[in-house]
Amino acid sequence: MMARWLVTLATAALLLTGCTALGGRAPRGGEDVAARQVEAQATAARRALADRHWTRAVAHAESAVDQRRNDPALRALLGTAYLRAGRFVSAEQAFGDALALHDGDGRSALHLALSQIAQGKGDAAVAVLERHAGAIPVADRGLALALAGRAQAGVEVLMAAMRVPGADARTRQNLALALALAGDWRDAHMIVGLDLDPAATNRRMLQWMQFAQPRNPADQVAALLHIVPAVDPGQPVALALTIAPAASSVADAVDRYMPGPPVEQAAIAAIAAVVAPSPAAPSPTVPSRTAPPPAAPRAPAAGRWFVQLGAYDNAAVARDGWARARRRVPALAGRAPFAIPAAPGRSRFYRLSVGGFALPDAIGLCRQLKARGSRCYVRAAEGDRVAAWHRAAGVRLAAR
Repeated sequence: MMARWLVTLATAALLLTGCTALGGRAPRGGEDVAARQVEAQATAARRALADRHWTRAVAHAESAVDQRRNDPALRALLGTAYLRAGRFVSAEQAFGDALALHDGDGRSALHLALSQIAQGKGDAAVAVLERHAGAIPVADRGLALALAGRAQAGVEVLMAAMRVPGADARTRQNLALALALAGDWRDAHMIVGLDLDPAATNRRMLQWMQFAQPRNPADQVAALLHIVPAVDPGQPVALALTIAPAASSVADAVDRYMPGPPVEQAAIAAIAAVVAPSPAAPSPTVPSRTAPPPAAPRAPAAGRWFVQLGAYDNAAVARDGWARARRRVPALAGRAPFAIPAAPGRSRFYRLSVGGFALPDAIGLCRQLKARGSRCYVRAAEGDRVAAWHRAAGVRLAAR
């Protein structure tokens, strides 16, 4: 259905979920036989997953869970089998059980969210992704947010990830897909082109145009994971998890995951904005009148990326275009305009840009410009130089 590169949400993790050690202690005495039976069923389930025999994998994983109910690794293995079989209702139940037994399992949290997205439960998936933000790889969480219908939030998470040293091609491509799902096709095309030749880039964009218009909620998850949705009666009642969660588990999870490192906070910031103080007892420690002023905007990191603002007939027209852009977008204040003058045999247009950005900052500025009615696009440096008329203006000011 889609090119194999689309498996960006860790297929290896899906196949290896059940490869962790089973149980929390070594078997003793009469437990040896039962433990060997459980391990045999789990091994058979993993082998069936590797061979893409989904029905067989489900049967073996269910048998293993039936013999050891409270093992989070087995519950996660069962969820993987259900998910690969296209049984999203059952997968949601199994991954939910795995998290009830081991709340810090980011892989199960990601797969739980995917199972919910496939059922059209976007809000529930977002809640899972945000609760477990600290345990899910940022590149996967950002794309999953976009799939859950929060494309802009996903873009922001992935842009933050792009600023981290060592951001790889997978992060770039997940950002590109999130931008496409947000409707920003030009920037998506530009980022895809960083890793592919022009022909392959165009093919990928055509695939994404189809991907962005699913006929039902399961289509996108099915395409990403190369699975076929199936009619699902749900997990057998006999396998239901019966342990009661600890009374403090919810509070502990919030305390554990909500703070997070700075790069993780972008996707959960919206939660704090909707939490209002009780009208009967407002907190005296955080009155709105004494709230500290917002922090100054972070200076864009230096880089090789430029935002092209337009192509003009001559320098005078470009100068007027720069003045209009500065009035529309305060972020341009204090920045120098760059230009690529018209050259015989190359272009008859005078290209105006602003640049020296890291890629996420260039994309962010272009999005601000577009939001205010301006046209722009992001590109790599192409010999841009500070505009001569801007340098001349600086010289005149210095001479006064």
